[in-house]
Amino acid sequence: MSEKKIIKVDDIKNEADKRDCPVERAVYYVEEFLAGPMCGKCFPCALGSYEARIILYNIIENKGSEADMINLNEIAKEMLISSRCKKGKDTARYILEWMGTDVFDKHIKG
Repeated sequence: MSEKKIIKVDDIKNEADKRDCPVERAVYYVEEFLAGPMCGKCFPCALGSYEARIILYNIIENKGSEADMINLNEIAKEMLISSRCKKGKDTARYILEWMGTDVFDKHIKG
């Protein structure tokens, strides 16, 4: 029998940080968080992560809008406040870390 490797949020962050584009980092982080360590027990984290992924993909595909930026910021803030565990809060912090820069705006405004 093979053992299933437990994916840690720190491992996801380290792998995400290897990408050049901060938006791609955020996409990778959220995608891997959803596939691995997210437990799905609290709605702010579970729903927020899925919504964040949709918005981030729109931004990467140059379909993002100013409203998406506002929504992503609100989702991440709500996750930070309302997530029950450190994993959800860390995911929110990772998104918010890049929201304070102009990188997302560059993707939206071209």
